[in-house]
Amino acid sequence: MFGKPSLTWCVLRHTFRQLQHYRGLTSLYETTGKWESQLRRESMLAIEAAWKHQLQEIDGNTRSKDKGNKEKFYVLSMFPYPSGKLHMGHVRVYTISDMMARYHRMLGHEVIHPMGFDAFGLPAENAAIERGLHPKSWTYSNIETMKQQLENLCCNFDWDRELTTCDPSYYRWTQYIFLKMYEAGLVYQKKASVNWDPVDKTVLADEQIDATGRSWRSGSIVEQRYLNQWYIRTTAYAKSLWDGLETVRSDLWKDVVDLQKNWIGQCTGCRLDFQIQNGEPYDFLSIFTDHPEAIYGISHIIVPASHLYNTPQYHTLGLGQGVGTGPRVLTVQAVHPLTGDRIPIVVAASVARGAEGSETSSMQSDCTLGIPALSSSDLQIAQQLLLKWQPVYSDNQDNPTMTNSYQFDGMTRSAAAEAVMHLAQSRGFGGYPVSSRLHDWLISRQRYWGTPIPIIHCSSCGAVPVPYEDLPVGLPDTSTPGHAALLDNDAWHDVKCPRCGCAARRETDTMDTFVDSSWYFLRYLDNHNLDLPFAREVTEKYMPVDLYIGGIEH
Repeated sequence: MFGKPSLTWCVLRHTFRQLQHYRGLTSLYETTGKWESQLRRESMLAIEAAWKHQLQEIDGNTRSKDKGNKEKFYVLSMFPYPSGKLHMGHVRVYTISDMMARYHRMLGHEVIHPMGFDAFGLPAENAAIERGLHPKSWTYSNIETMKQQLENLCCNFDWDRELTTCDPSYYRWTQYIFLKMYEAGLVYQKKASVNWDPVDKTVLADEQIDATGRSWRSGSIVEQRYLNQWYIRTTAYAKSLWDGLETVRSDLWKDVVDLQKNWIGQCTGCRLDFQIQNGEPYDFLSIFTDHPEAIYGISHIIVPASHLYNTPQYHTLGLGQGVGTGPRVLTVQAVHPLTGDRIPIVVAASVARGAEGSETSSMQSDCTLGIPALSSSDLQIAQQLLLKWQPVYSDNQDNPTMTNSYQFDGMTRSAAAEAVMHLAQSRGFGGYPVSSRLHDWLISRQRYWGTPIPIIHCSSCGAVPVPYEDLPVGLPDTSTPGHAALLDNDAWHDVKCPRCGCAARRETDTMDTFVDSSWYFLRYLDNHNLDLPFAREVTEKYMPVDLYIGGIEH
C-alpha cells in the first residue's frame, strides 16, 4: 500500500528551488574545493561571508515591516564606550540582546533594539593625549572600528536609531535638560569639599573611589579640595527611589535591591540649606537632620576640624572662643532660613544622633545642627560659648508638642517635621526626605572632553543660563590638551552676558559623562526630533524598557 516515493517532476523542481535558495552552500563548496570533515578557520570565514549579506538583507526587511499596532518590546543593552575595539564582554552582552530581539520579533512584537556610543569622558581624552591626537578624532576612529565589528557580528540593531553622546546634535539636548532642571531648582552650584584626583586633575564622585581611597581610573590616592561645583539635586527623589524598590521582585533581584538600598539608605530625615552671611549664592551649608521640627531651636552649626572654614582667616580669640581641642566659634556665620538671624558656626567634634536624640560619639565629615533641646553635648557647647537658644518642645510628656516655634506651635513633633520639610521644599532650602549617607550628584569635571555646562558667569547678574536658542554650547577646536583647552581659551569663554550685555565668562567645567548616559534610552526612541529631546507621545508608547542587559551597578 505504501510504496517508495517516486521521483516526480514536482520533487525535482522543489529540490532545485531549495538549492537555489541555499546557494550559499554550493558557494562554500566552490570556494573551498572540497567537503571537509572538520571546519577550518578559513572555511568558517567563508560560511560567514556567504551568509552575512543575505542575513543583513533579511534583517533590514524584517525591521522595516516591524511597525504598526503590535505589542512593543524594548530590549536595551548598555552602549559601549569607544575605547578602541570590541572585547568578549561586548560580544556576550550583544549576543544576548540580539537573541532576545530576534525571539520577540518571531513572536510578532514590534521590537526596539537600538545601538549608540557613550563617547565623552576622561579615558578617551587621556588616551588621545598619550597618542598626540585630538579626543574627537580618536573617538570617532574607534566608533568606526567598533561599528564595523558590530555589523560583522550580524547583530540585528536598529541602526536608524544610532546616537553618539559627543555629537552636538545629542549633547545639545543634554544641555537643554540641564537648563530645565536648573529652572526647577534641581541643579545648583555650591562651594564644597570634593574628591580630587591629582593624576587626572579632575573631581571624582564618591562612586568613583574604591574602598582604599583610590581613584577608579588612575589608581592614585584621592585628595580633598574646596571648589565651586555643580550638583544635581538627586536627593529630592531619594524617598520615591526607596519606595519603588518595594515593587521589585526580591526573589529575582535581591542583589540589586540590596545594592540600591545600601546606596540610598532609609530616609529618616532631610537636608536643610543655610546660606553664609555676606557670601555668594554658592556659599551655603547643606546639613542633614532627623529633627527638622526643631528648626527654631538651633543655637549653632558644628563643622569638623577639616572644614574649609576652619582656617586662620575665620579664627578669633576672646571670651568663650575656645583654644586647643575645645569648641571654637568662627567669625563666619550662617543665616537662619526662616528668621534671617545669624547662626554661629563652631568647630567641634560632631555627634551622630539617633531618631530620638540619643548620642554616639564619632567624627563625621558632615556639618551638624546644634540643638540644645535635643542634645546634652549641644547644650554644653551653647553654655560654654554663651550662645543664645530656646526650648522648642513642651514639658507635657503625655502629649509633647512644639513651643517657641511660631507657625508650628501646638503641633506634634511628627506633624511639625512634615510641615517644616514642605516649607523648605517650597522655599528652596532643602527639606526632601533623605538618609544621612546620600548626597546630591556632583557633576562638575575639570576636563575638556565632555558636555559644556551651559552657564555664563556675570559679575552683575551672577550665574546666567545660556538661552535655549544658543544651544548647543560647543567645544572649541583646539590642540591644547586637557582642561586648559577651555580654561585658557579666551576666545571661547569670553562672552557677553545674555541678561545685561556686559562682559562675562562661560563656565569652563564640563559635565560628568554619566549625565550623558543617564537619558540615552529616551533619545533612542526619538533621535531625529529637532524640537525636543523626545516627544511625550513616543515615550508613552515605547517606555518602559522591557529588558536591560548590563552591569548590576547600572
